[in-house]
Amino acid sequence: MSALQLLSAAWPFCGGSFMVLESREVIIAARFQSNASTVRDQLLAQRGERSIAATVTLACDTAATYRLPPLKGASTIANAATTNHGLRRLLRYHQTAWIEYYHGGRSDPSSWFIDLYKVRDFLKKFYGSEQAAESELAIAHPDWSFFGGILNNNDLRHAEIAGLVPSVPREDVDHLYGLALTWTARHLRKLGLPVLDDLCRDSA
Repeated sequence: MSALQLLSAAWPFCGGSFMVLESREVIIAARFQSNASTVRDQLLAQRGERSIAATVTLACDTAATYRLPPLKGASTIANAATTNHGLRRLLRYHQTAWIEYYHGGRSDPSSWFIDLYKVRDFLKKFYGSEQAAESELAIAHPDWSFFGGILNNNDLRHAEIAGLVPSVPREDVDHLYGLALTWTARHLRKLGLPVLDDLCRDSA
């Protein structure tokens, strides 16, 4: 993953919202100078008119801002991920799952739950078992079971092969993402990485 991709994947855990990276194709054309202003002035002059501009200074209050500078914490996490293959994978699973479900223009309608399942599966393998992951990350057993039940009961792991997209209620999907965010944040903290305290609390 590039540095910017790592930063975007770490961003939500450090006080920022999700940072979605999108590519754009830019056609490079020959340099030219617009004559729009000149033509506009000439047309106005023909009617006996002219363009008038004014400037004004207004007071501005900030209604909301970041609780903490996201870049500082995200840089620390991204830097750790450059040498930690498992951490890179976990961040990628979490980021991709969120983008594929909540962000417009999904490239693969089934990929969100495939990557979301990989978040839970990664944590189970990292800590050695489901019970160990629950214990190490202070995960309530009903939450762990709910997460696995949604994925397993709908055969979401095999959706890539079957090509079918099961219908999961939006409130259940939101809860799944809330749990994945919390568990990933707790894992990052276990690694000694900076994350917001609120993200490590139990999801509603």
